[in-house]
Amino acid sequence: GQPKDPAWAAKLSGVGAATIDGLARDMAARRTMLMVSWSLQRADHGEQPYWAAITLAALLGQIGLPGGGIGFGYSSTNGAGRPEMGFRWPSVPQGRNAVAHFIPVARMADMLLNPGGSF
Repeated sequence: GQPKDPAWAAKLSGVGAATIDGLARDMAARRTMLMVSWSLQRADHGEQPYWAAITLAALLGQIGLPGGGIGFGYSSTNGAGRPEMGFRWPSVPQGRNAVAHFIPVARMADMLLNPGGSF
């Protein structure tokens, strides 16, 4: 019974109702390509953003049109298996880690099952 309007969404998201309304109008007025990151599923009810994005893309009526529709994981799969890039992503220098030791990922379960033991 609760209308799902921009005012309702603003309370949940912290984004102003006018901004939400403007974004919706812009998306409906122009060709829009929705891109969803794979990382969203790593949360409680993580599948919901994907269904919402697919629904939004369907409502916009642009699935299958050039420059429109929906895509998943472009940032994580673009260049997979291809180490060289034609450009560098903006980044912050990492510096140098003063700790030389590391924990092998394959030993994490052993360590959790045997606290205080060696790995």
